[in-house]
Amino acid sequence: MKRETRKAILESIEHHERMKAYAMKQNPKHTAFYQDLSVNIGESIFSPDCPLCVLFSEDCTDCPLNCCSERERVWSDLYYSETWGDFVKNEIKMISILESLLKGE
Repeated sequence: MKRETRKAILESIEHHERMKAYAMKQNPKHTAFYQDLSVNIGESIFSPDCPLCVLFSEDCTDCPLNCCSERERVWSDLYYSETWGDFVKNEIKMISILESLLKGE
């Protein structure tokens, strides 16, 4: 794995950990509003805030996460989280997948 890819994965894990931490402070039954993330922590689930998306030019070509494909719906699961509780569950899944990319280097 290239050094810059590894760095982007680590930074993406940190990015998702911050979003998960914010979501964990919300009522898990309340509707998840993504605008809250941007306003309160200055980050969002969208590609300009994702180090992997930035590295791979936001078109997902050669991205090791492959989160935009039908096979890996992890990003879609985050996007369509109805409640903050669902969002936390989906962030845990996202972080686990990101961490798995670093195993076996």
